Amino acid sequence: MLNQVVKSLAKNENVPDTLKRLAQDILRNLPTKQQLTESTQLKKNFDNSGLFLEAKLAEGKTSHLSTDLKAKITQLVTALQQDTAANGKNASLQELQTKSEGTLARLVLNQLKSLPQGDANKQVWTVELPFVDKQQAKSLQIQIEEENQRSTDDAGSKSWSATVSIMPPNLSTVHCKISYFNNAVHTNFWSEEGETTQVIQGNLDYLSQRLEAAGLTPGNLNARQQNKHTSEFNTPKTTKPLFNAQA
Repeated sequence: MLNQVVKSLAKNENVPDTLKRLAQDILRNLPTKQQLTESTQLKKNFDNSGLFLEAKLAEGKTSHLSTDLKAKITQLVTALQQDTAANGKNASLQELQTKSEGTLARLVLNQLKSLPQGDANKQVWTVELPFVDKQQAKSLQIQIEEENQRSTDDAGSKSWSATVSIMPPNLSTVHCKISYFNNAVHTNFWSEEGETTQVIQGNLDYLSQRLEAAGLTPGNLNARQQNKHTSEFNTPKTTKPLFNAQA
């Protein structure tokens, strides 16, 4: 949808000023790939991803509306619908409207996935963060899990994990589940392509060094080829369900 915005603005001089302003505002607030490697920027974009829009509104918080992605896309969809009703069909803008409505539907789906489920001891947030890389809009999918431990030994403690899906250049899609427990960072990479998995395996020692340089303790670091239909992964020797893809 964002790349269609760029295309429509560049090639269609008849785009109304209101639509141009809304679209440019969305593009201007997208982070770069480098910015998403900075913790402060990543936290900011996660907060403005649209996932928490209604929760903030329920608390009376309105200052974030100028930066919240869902609020901005909702404004763009409304403006596109009004333009179509007033000026008739424009093939380029109609395509943009369809993609914008689809993007909004995906945001709502992520919100539904992030609602509290039957297991009261677990909370999962699912979000898709758009960013700009070489003048192209791309996205990073993140699923963050917070789980309260039930064992008596760990009463009241929590374990955290984040599952990230990315599409590196010249490689197949890479998924990684990063977990933190027992004061150590554990990572589990998987991909459907063996070549991609081999590249990751060849760099696990480097990852361990980078974690240590950041003041973190490396735990169980592994990578394997994994069919997307298979849900079980290698796990550390622990009772905590850290690397189950169905979580």
